[in-house]
Amino acid sequence: MLCSLSRRKPADVAIKYVKSLGKLPIETDVEPAIRTICFHMGQYANSREMIRACCHSLSNLCMDPVVGELAVKWRAQKLILKALKKHSNDWKLCWFGCSCLWNISRSENTRTHFDKDSIDLLFELILTHSEKEQVVNTVIGTFSNLSLDYDFKVMLGKRESLSLILGLARQHVNDSTVASTAAGLIANLAVSDEIAARLMLLEVMHVLSSMLYINSNVQLLERNVASAMNNCITQPTFREEFLRARLIEPFITIRDNTQDESTIALVVNCLFVMGVTQTTITTTCHMLAKNGDLNVLKQMITETLPIDMIDSEGKTMLDLAAESEELDVVEFLVKCGAQIKCHTAPMCVQNKIKETLVEVKKAKFDKAEAIQKCFATTIPQELCRQVIDYVPLYELMMKA
Repeated sequence: MLCSLSRRKPADVAIKYVKSLGKLPIETDVEPAIRTICFHMGQYANSREMIRACCHSLSNLCMDPVVGELAVKWRAQKLILKALKKHSNDWKLCWFGCSCLWNISRSENTRTHFDKDSIDLLFELILTHSEKEQVVNTVIGTFSNLSLDYDFKVMLGKRESLSLILGLARQHVNDSTVASTAAGLIANLAVSDEIAARLMLLEVMHVLSSMLYINSNVQLLERNVASAMNNCITQPTFREEFLRARLIEPFITIRDNTQDESTIALVVNCLFVMGVTQTTITTTCHMLAKNGDLNVLKQMITETLPIDMIDSEGKTMLDLAAESEELDVVEFLVKCGAQIKCHTAPMCVQNKIKETLVEVKKAKFDKAEAIQKCFATTIPQELCRQVIDYVPLYELMMKA
C-alpha cells in the first residue's frame, strides 16, 4: 500500500514523506517503512536529495539491530552501497549512507550480507572526504563492525589498510568522537596477534597515546584505548613501546579517576605488566630509569623537567637507577644535576657517582677557562667559575 501511494507523489512530497518514516517509533511495525524507503532508493536513484533522505531515515530506524536485519532482508545495504558509488562526491550523502551501514552491520547476522568489495568502496569514500569528520567517523565505525567478521578482519588487517586507518586517526586525533571510534576499530583488529604485530610496527601506541593526551576524560575513548592496549600486550615490544609513547601517566590518571569498572580492569592489567601496582603513582621517566632504558630517557629529559621529582614511594629517578644498578643511567642523571642521596647504594653505584662528579667538576673548570680566554684574561678565573655555577648543569653537560 505504501509503495503504491508513493508512485503518485511528486518528488518533493515524496522526500518529505520518506523523512517522516525515519521518525517512526521503534515499537511499531517498521518493515513496511523500510520496504518503502528501499523502493524510493531504486525509484529515485539519480536524486541526491532523495537518497540523502532515504539513508538518513534508514540510519535512524536501524539503530535497533533487529530493524537492521529487516533492512538486509530488503537489500538495503546493497542499495546504499550502489548509491554511494554513484554519488561518491556528495559528502553529506556519504555521511548518511555510511551511518546507515554502520548501524546495519552491528548484528552478526547482517555482516555476512555485505560484499567483500564493500571495503574498497568505503576506503575510496573516506579518502575522498578525509577532511569531513562525519564521513571519517561513520566509515571507521562501519569498518569496526565489519572487522568482527573474520574475512573482513583479514582485509582490514593488511599493512596498507592499517597504514590508511592510522593515518586518518592521526589526522583527526583532535576529534574525540573520531578518536573513540578509531580506537574501537584498532581494538577489534588487534585481537589477531598477526595484525597486532603489524600495528606495533606502525607505531599504533603513539597514535593511541596522542588520543588520550589530547582528549581527556572521554570514557568511551579511554575504554577503547585500554582494550586495544590489552590486545597488544603479548607483543614482544609492548613494554618498550608503552614507555616510548608515555602511556604510564594517562593510564594512572584513568585508573584513579574513571568510574567505569571494565576500563579500570583493562588499565590495571596493562600497568601490572609494566611493573606498576594498583596504588603506585609514578612517571614514564621513573620507569625508564629503573629499567635502564637510557636512550629513551635521554629523549624525554628536558631542561624544564624536575630531575628530582619523586614517585608515590618518595623515590627519584636516580634512586631507582641506583637500586637497579643501572650505571649508565646513574651517570646521566648525575650529569643532569640530580640530587645525590645514594649513600647506601651498592659500591659500584657510589663509585660511578664519584667518577661522574669528577667529570662534572672538570667540565665546569674547562668552561670557566674558556670564558676567561674569550675576555683576554681580564676577568678573574674565580669569577668565571661563579658564572658557570649559574648555568644549569643539564645544559652544561649535554653541550660539553
